[in-house]
Amino acid sequence: MRSISDIHRELGCGRNTIYPVIEAAGVEPTLEGLAKMFTDEDFQKIQEVYYRKYPNRKPKELTKEISTLFKIDSDNQNVEVVHSKERFIPVQDILEEERKIFARTHQRDAEHIEDLRKQLEGKDRIIESLLEIIKNQKEPASEPKASAIVQRTPVKFPEYDPNVDTLTK
Repeated sequence: MRSISDIHRELGCGRNTIYPVIEAAGVEPTLEGLAKMFTDEDFQKIQEVYYRKYPNRKPKELTKEISTLFKIDSDNQNVEVVHSKERFIPVQDILEEERKIFARTHQRDAEHIEDLRKQLEGKDRIIESLLEIIKNQKEPASEPKASAIVQRTPVKFPEYDPNVDTLTK
């Protein structure tokens, strides 16, 4: 069931355009509460008359989106539908949204790649500077110097006499 608002949104026209089309299609709405609703068959007739009357307007491809909100009672193990909503979205709108998401993702990935390149360049500079330091040394740091062996003089300890009390002197 569709309201007049749903129909004119799906067809992409104004309310002033849709009322003569409904009359030309010869369909009558059914009342549901205060709303005038049309069945899917009525919508098909309205759509045919609309595109015959306005042939230059091409039909929009629509995708049906259904969203439902549930309430789950775990104690009694009951599931209750709180809110259910159906709407038709033009495929062009979905395509544009996907393109925006792709562009944001592409931009984020490009920034991430640029950051990684900067980090890599920093590491390359560090490696180059370390290699330059190693080149500038007279001898490589890994080889020990042969002439650097120095004889140490042994430490002289005072003679130890177990009979002498050094603490009381």
